[in-house]
Amino acid sequence: MSYVGVTDQYTDHEPGKFKQTNSELDMALDGSGYFKVSTIEGIRYTRNGNFRLDTENQIVNQKGQPVLNEQDEPIVITGEGTEISIDAYGNIFVDLHMIISG
Repeated sequence: MSYVGVTDQYTDHEPGKFKQTNSELDMALDGSGYFKVSTIEGIRYTRNGNFRLDTENQIVNQKGQPVLNEQDEPIVITGEGTEISIDAYGNIFVDLHMIISG
């Protein structure tokens, strides 16, 4: 009988390939940086920008973990409207009205 063991772990900091998804909440990082998410283990960092809104209008990752702002608070979309957009600086707009400054 033989077993496979893991002897090392490493974090790949190389940028991934950009891919158009047609989802207004999907984001990509060009250069350094991470998105912060709240998990039951505490704050974690990710470069995976595949996000959606939950039932409380929070931006969450695909595991349902809230994406955090610079104050470590969940990002909640509070504006009235239908079209959400995010610019290159992280500012979030609803129907072209800024609701969250990046």
